[in-house]
Amino acid sequence: MAVFAALALAAVVGWVDYTVGDAFDLSLLYVPVIAIVCWVVNLRAAVMFAVLCSLIWLMDDWIVSGIALHGAEVYWESAVRFLLFVAFAVVLTHLQTALQRESALARNDPLTGLANVTSFVEEAERATHHSRRGQTPITVIFLDCDHFKEVNDQFGHPQGDALLKDVADCIRSSIRRGDVAARMGGDEFAILCPGMDESLARQIAERVKGDLDSKMQSGNWPVTFSIGVATFPIAPPSVADLIRESDNLMYAVKHDTRDGVRFKTLSSVSDVA
Repeated sequence: MAVFAALALAAVVGWVDYTVGDAFDLSLLYVPVIAIVCWVVNLRAAVMFAVLCSLIWLMDDWIVSGIALHGAEVYWESAVRFLLFVAFAVVLTHLQTALQRESALARNDPLTGLANVTSFVEEAERATHHSRRGQTPITVIFLDCDHFKEVNDQFGHPQGDALLKDVADCIRSSIRRGDVAARMGGDEFAILCPGMDESLARQIAERVKGDLDSKMQSGNWPVTFSIGVATFPIAPPSVADLIRESDNLMYAVKHDTRDGVRFKTLSSVSDVA
């Protein structure tokens, strides 16, 4: 669609350029054409459109001004126009890449690539709204890495970071496509599960823990996991309540036996502590 729009815009600019003749320099009107293709498609397509716009400009000079096409000066000017168009496309591509990088850093944890706290809360707010509007369940799973400090102390922080990446990859591969996994800080992770009832929550939480345990054993990591799972048939009004319940359950496991999963289904808002 963007390519067809750019082709149409290039044709319009060429027609306007032909209509007004030499009275005005309309070269800047070709820039939006290249910008659309560069931003929506890619740099290679933008370069092709730079060639197209340069040819349209050259043909306009030939038809309107009667400039001979066999002179070196004409082709030099066309080459300069083409290079200017390409330079613009390259600069725009770098700008787009930088913006995308900044956007990703603002929403994702730089170490694991999972959502960060800010992004998780935003997703939880949307999921809470949909849950209350549609009267659908919602589950939050909170987990903490037991003995993670010992890993850092014994093997060093680079190995601790490698472990956290393994944990994140394992969580990412164990959850549903619509779930949102986040690193909440340090060695704590959370999973937002819209539309998930108690029965499915138990299946997913046990699967996540089983996959994590297998991953730790295969990597010889001396780490287990304390997990809290809070399910709401209908989401509470506050996202803080949604998160706090699973967080409390996780800490109850951690302060009790560690290496376990604790479930709780809250039948009403009044059950929220």
